[in-house]
Amino acid sequence: SDEFYIGSGRPRPLKDYLRRVGELAGRPDLIALGARPDDGTRFCADWFSIDRLTAETGFVPSIGFDEGVRANLDYLRGIVRPA
Repeated sequence: SDEFYIGSGRPRPLKDYLRRVGELAGRPDLIALGARPDDGTRFCADWFSIDRLTAETGFVPSIGFDEGVRANLDYLRGIVRPA
């Protein structure tokens, strides 16, 4: 069985994604970067390539990060009621 990375094919540091989620949710104060020590793990952008996925399946991302996060936030706001 094959495994594929599914994403945009344009990786960025995780901290960028986390900060953006905080911004889109209207709660950037909840994103505490640096709260845990760096584990030393380093990543290579090639690991996140979707070239093989696209070649073998035809998958091409059609929803951007912001749009996907907003859709999830809307969904969660619809099912989660503050106490």
